Amino acid sequence: MTPLSPDALTYVLVQLLVLVGCARAAGAGARRLGQPAVVGYVAAGVVLGPSVLGRWWPGSADVVTPSAGGAVVPALAALGAVLLLALAGLEVDLSVVRERSRKMPWLLFGALVPALAAGFGLGWVLPDSFVGSAASRPAFAGLMAVALAISSPPVMSAVLRDLGLTHRSFAQVALSVAVATDLVGWVLLGVVVAEGDGAGAAVARALLGVAGLLGATALAWWAGPRLFSRSTDETQVAAGLGVVGGTALLAHVMGLEAVVGAFFGGIAVRRVDGGRSVVAALRPVVTAVLGPLFFVVAGLKVDVGQLGSWSTLGWTAALCVAATAAKVLGVAVPWRLAGRPRSESVALGAVLNVRGSLEIVLAGVGLAAGLLTEVSYTAVVVVAVVTSALAAPMVRLSLRSSDSPAASTRTLTLRTRRTSGTSGS
Repeated sequence: MTPLSPDALTYVLVQLLVLVGCARAAGAGARRLGQPAVVGYVAAGVVLGPSVLGRWWPGSADVVTPSAGGAVVPALAALGAVLLLALAGLEVDLSVVRERSRKMPWLLFGALVPALAAGFGLGWVLPDSFVGSAASRPAFAGLMAVALAISSPPVMSAVLRDLGLTHRSFAQVALSVAVATDLVGWVLLGVVVAEGDGAGAAVARALLGVAGLLGATALAWWAGPRLFSRSTDETQVAAGLGVVGGTALLAHVMGLEAVVGAFFGGIAVRRVDGGRSVVAALRPVVTAVLGPLFFVVAGLKVDVGQLGSWSTLGWTAALCVAATAAKVLGVAVPWRLAGRPRSESVALGAVLNVRGSLEIVLAGVGLAAGLLTEVSYTAVVVVAVVTSALAAPMVRLSLRSSDSPAASTRTLTLRTRRTSGTSGS
């Protein structure tokens, strides 16, 4: 491989400074407004891309467009996506997921099935301008189904942490349900991407790839504690990265997406001392540099001008409404039927409606695989940003009534009546 020339290296360094610096500044601004940082990261890319800066200064693409400096910045952004999914996998506690999944099957059903159905239905009726050149209509509809079904545990955690709600039972339930639905969603994504050419052999290859990936994950899950229990932190980090890189490569070779393999690799690495050493090594680099870089590059691909027609704008709004309604109602109804407060039921649905980082990763996968066009890519990113931005306001509004003085008075009155009734009997 030809080494970078001094001029090319300068280009790469300038791009990294501009992109990561703007993303971090916008992320800090989003947090001050009570929004997840990912909203600011993507917004920075939209501003630096053809939607805003590109219209005022057409030559800006030569400075900020990653491809202008060669393959280095796009490769780093892709690595950021892989490591983001690895971190998401490292946060999965399968024992908790199994325990709560057995107790709340209807909640899992409500979080997954209505959104899958809404996405698949919209995928059949969206205009041809949304369907990628390499996609059959079933493959495109399948991708839209997964896009509406998944949630984003990393962004959900940030929202709950910023609101001071991580201790609430519904918050822990939300994270567990999100992980369980994402396990299904990422497997479905691998099948959908492989089916993009419409060939049955591709689907069989995808199913074989899923089986091989699950087998490799199980092997790493079993062997990890035995091989690395007495290793130093540095060795555990190297081994963990090796597992993540290996599962990502295996997924790619077997017709799935590398990010799917990284997610399952992260689940396996967690088995080794809870993955603490790997998380401690990865988190600062991913959250401070590679993650923001990936999201700002994703924002650079968004051209708001693609939504210029009333028809396209209407379909994008329909996606946002369907995504929110399917997730919020699908989750709130079974949670309410389980006897939980109405306000908490809406808050649970609002938190699970966050699609954030994983939705943007999925959009990039769909665009690269030819399943999405620039129009549908922009629409899916808009869904990710809108649902993430809605979470905090919806949770605040839904919980405000239960925390109000009037609500407290009603609760106290009910408790007094129950106590009186009990003592009288």
